[in-house]
Amino acid sequence: MIRATIFEIKNLIRSTYEVHIFLFKYRLVYYTGIILFFIGLISDLIDFPDRNIISIIIFSISIFVSILSLILDIRRSGEEKEKYSEDVPNDHVTKLTKLNITDEYTNSGYIIKDFCNKYVALYSDKINKLIRNENLNNSFEIIKSKAILPSAAKLFAPKIIKDRLTERRGTFFNDKKIRLRTDLTSTNNKSKSPIQLQKTDYYSGICTNEMTGKEVKRKENNDLVETIYDGYSFFCNNNTLLKLEDSNNKCSNHIGVSTLAISMDKKIVISKQSGRTIVYRNKLVPTGSGSADYRDFKSKQNKFNFKTTLIKAMNRELLEETSLKKEKGLEVKTKLIGYARLLDRGGKPDFFGVSFLNVNFEKIKVSGVEKLYIDIHKEIEVMGYTVKDFLKSIESYEEKNKQCFSLPLYLNIQFLKQFIEENNELFLQHFEERN
Repeated sequence: MIRATIFEIKNLIRSTYEVHIFLFKYRLVYYTGIILFFIGLISDLIDFPDRNIISIIIFSISIFVSILSLILDIRRSGEEKEKYSEDVPNDHVTKLTKLNITDEYTNSGYIIKDFCNKYVALYSDKINKLIRNENLNNSFEIIKSKAILPSAAKLFAPKIIKDRLTERRGTFFNDKKIRLRTDLTSTNNKSKSPIQLQKTDYYSGICTNEMTGKEVKRKENNDLVETIYDGYSFFCNNNTLLKLEDSNNKCSNHIGVSTLAISMDKKIVISKQSGRTIVYRNKLVPTGSGSADYRDFKSKQNKFNFKTTLIKAMNRELLEETSLKKEKGLEVKTKLIGYARLLDRGGKPDFFGVSFLNVNFEKIKVSGVEKLYIDIHKEIEVMGYTVKDFLKSIESYEEKNKQCFSLPLYLNIQFLKQFIEENNELFLQHFEERN
């Protein structure tokens, strides 16, 4: 309890600092004015003894007006988030399912599908089969320039970030993320060209990808006077989904990674998020579910290929969220099994895996720190060792709990079933080796 409280205090300090650093560059004029005011004040005070009575009166009035102006500026800063209004249209999901896709996407087998009329994703069984069959062994390179926010996002960034900070109860970090700039298509798969990546950050994703479908309007005297963002223009053009490599795509598009762990005693591990998370609050998610970090790729750029680095990022997320980091003799065998773009999150690219563990389910815990974001680990218990036993158990659990599923869990479950059906012997071999 004490450890968790200390951790929360440290997170609050770090989060507050990172929010102000992020917002600084979008309110540079305001902060520059404050700095210049204090420079002028100090300069005037230094010369004060040499002034006559008239200049002292003028100086005093100037100081009073400047301080009053500063107070009003600070007050306006506090009220800044009231300048904009967020609204989600009722036909949001329908709009996403009716998006057009490019010929290259169509030729690569991509389709758009909604899940329980809540989430929408773009994926290709054709591409995912290639991924499961040991493709995607491309190298990767990181573009030197960092992704920047579009001008519209810069306007409402202070409101969005402050609102999310409040929702997260003060803990909300701007970790460095990695942006995917290459589309996974049949053409790119054949070329074997390096996967293009770019540095971005978590807050940029909040101000772009997570604003999908939310119409942002500017207010004056409580009246809506101007639409700043229509909810779709960051990643769509003329009702067509923009490719990741399209220069008109303004979303952060940081890479997401999720993996479903299967314990040695044949239990598929599902996690339930807490009310502190920003996305998929109180929903069921894969065992390890989060984002690839910039450091995952930066340190390994010349050592591993893109696929191997993704798997290492999945394993990092998995170990962080299951308290298995210090487990002696732990073995984790992770397979990449799928890829999708999450359209209700601006077409964000996400990769999915399955991780076979050499420990039983009872070893999987929620650590003191992770208790802030994960409520509990649940399990899908499989009775028997046949492929049919696994598929039947998964489908039964899905039918009973799908209303609580997050989109990553829907997709991860779907790709896992496809992996099991395509790789019967390989899948069962993981359990035969341990029994």
